[in-house]
Amino acid sequence: MKPIVKNITNLTHNLTNKRFNRLSRKIILLTVAFIFSQALSAQWLTGYAYRKTVTIPAAQVSGGPHTDFPVLVSFADNDLRTIANGGYVENASGWDIVFSEDNINPLDHELESYNPVSGEIVAWVRIPSLPAGGHSFYLYFGNSSIGTDPSTTSTWVGYSGVWHLNGNLLDATSNGNDGTNSGSSGGPGLFANGRSFDGVNDRVRVPDIDATEGTVSFWFRPSVNFNSSTATCQTIFNKYTDANNHFTFVLIGQEHSYTPDGALYFKIEHSGSFERRFSTSTTWNAGQWYYVAGTWGNVHTLLIDGIVNSTATVTRRLETNAQIEFGGGFIEQIGANRYFNGRMDEIRISSVAKSNQWVTTEYNNQNAPGTFMSFGSSDHYLPEVFDVTGSGSYCSGSAGLTVQLSGSQTGVNYQLTNNGIDQGAPVSGTGGILSWTGLTEGVYKVVATKVASGASNIMTGKAVIIENPPPIVTFGYEYYKTITIDHNQVSGNDDLIDYPLLVAFTDSDLAATGNGGKLQSANGYDVAFTDAAGNPLKHEIIQYNSSNGQYSAWIRIPVVSYDTDTDIQMLYGKPGITSDPSSHETWSSEYVQVMHLDGDFQDATQYGNFGFNWGTSAVAGKVLSGRSFDGVNDMIIVEDDVNLDGTNDEATFSLWINYV
Repeated sequence: MKPIVKNITNLTHNLTNKRFNRLSRKIILLTVAFIFSQALSAQWLTGYAYRKTVTIPAAQVSGGPHTDFPVLVSFADNDLRTIANGGYVENASGWDIVFSEDNINPLDHELESYNPVSGEIVAWVRIPSLPAGGHSFYLYFGNSSIGTDPSTTSTWVGYSGVWHLNGNLLDATSNGNDGTNSGSSGGPGLFANGRSFDGVNDRVRVPDIDATEGTVSFWFRPSVNFNSSTATCQTIFNKYTDANNHFTFVLIGQEHSYTPDGALYFKIEHSGSFERRFSTSTTWNAGQWYYVAGTWGNVHTLLIDGIVNSTATVTRRLETNAQIEFGGGFIEQIGANRYFNGRMDEIRISSVAKSNQWVTTEYNNQNAPGTFMSFGSSDHYLPEVFDVTGSGSYCSGSAGLTVQLSGSQTGVNYQLTNNGIDQGAPVSGTGGILSWTGLTEGVYKVVATKVASGASNIMTGKAVIIENPPPIVTFGYEYYKTITIDHNQVSGNDDLIDYPLLVAFTDSDLAATGNGGKLQSANGYDVAFTDAAGNPLKHEIIQYNSSNGQYSAWIRIPVVSYDTDTDIQMLYGKPGITSDPSSHETWSSEYVQVMHLDGDFQDATQYGNFGFNWGTSAVAGKVLSGRSFDGVNDMIIVEDDVNLDGTNDEATFSLWINYV
């Protein structure tokens, strides 16, 4: 490659009668390229983009702790709509809605129903231990990798059968005690759907279940008022073998010998020995849901709406081989079948005699799930993005400038960086504007890290702060050299506009004064360039050796003639210059990135599109240093920037390559 510089005329000259315009030194811009890995810390369930905090207040929990408590989560939320409907749930069946306590492992749960349009869910979540003092856990959603239903029968620990009656008669436990329909139909339930019985001959049968202790619970809703004036009994739950062996819940009509009329009784009879528990209420209103629970074992108890109505210390069992019936069954004293007229929902048989406090807590949860628990706002694992502002310039020696972030979030730490290097400790978000004061030259960006998830996000924009040193004046520069650009090295028939000229040579005059040269600055700062008319030229120093006068720089030449040699002046030798005169304006606005790779990955232009090293190593280059790539996975990564988006109709990309 022939040098474009024809010759450098060596003149020693005392400059006393030329004045120059102010030449400001501006910084070389660079920007960090972050490779963000969506790896969440142990404080966030892996793979999920959003979560809500679910809080159960102490006032809703009676007694406790309750082990393996199945909590009903039933509510609608716009954020739980699918993405197609304006929400954040990825799966159309709601399968990417899960729950967690420790933010590491999901809780066992069963998703009973989900509406992708309204974001309404009905789910049962097994809480390993629900304490008396209340509890919190998390609802996670937004995971595109989920393609199977995470619902599990492990939600139901200690249950022999659970029937939601939501469009089917399936048993939600692993026991497979599915129901067989005889006339009943689906219909609205207390939550999701339930089962409707006509009071004539409808019923549902499930396989035989025996238990030495346990709990039966269900919700029922009469279609007509039932009270002390009602003539005909109604069987709601029944396991009948014969007159001496049966297990039943019955609403007492006037035809029955038991009193009081209108009450509900829970009877267990074995080998002719029986116990009965009666409700205190004898009125059951049409259209109103009631929660019934009966426990047996060493204590025989009937609870209505979570309140004990009757209890006795007596040993009883759910036994004798017979099918269990919902909505109808044989009554010994009547000698005939009687049927329930109304709806039923959420029927359960547990092999554990639940405490009265458990049943009360269950009633609180299922009767008013929106009161039983509250939901926090949706939280994204990534911090919210705000704008970085504060670009400008300041005079050398002043206090510097202020960089601001347009907003912040609590629970997020904000790290200010200058040219990719952390500046001080992170600042905690306040919910408002953040400011950093007294900042000197550099390119400032802010990286936000959410404390809960450990995930980071780069804030939008950057603040470019420029230091303006005192102006270069003619007085005090003792020497100059004329540099001539050979027009024969200029290709084509057009002048070159704003041409960046590389000047690289060694001259003993350019050594520092302590080494026999004429430069006062050990960094080569007291070198300036002008055109032939004395107008200052922008330049960027890329190498200087104070010992031998080796000097390299890029100089922006406004016009390089194609048919006439072009002269510029190199001024040097002035005491007191301590600031680097290099300017990013050496590169006209048409250059959106210039990377010299001289030991770093800075962008010399005004746009700050600097690089991030990924495995490359330093090596001798065509112009000073370069980078070596292994051909396997080495690369230099540059952050996306609007100036690199290729929106122009034409562009030029240039580099030197040496194949090894």
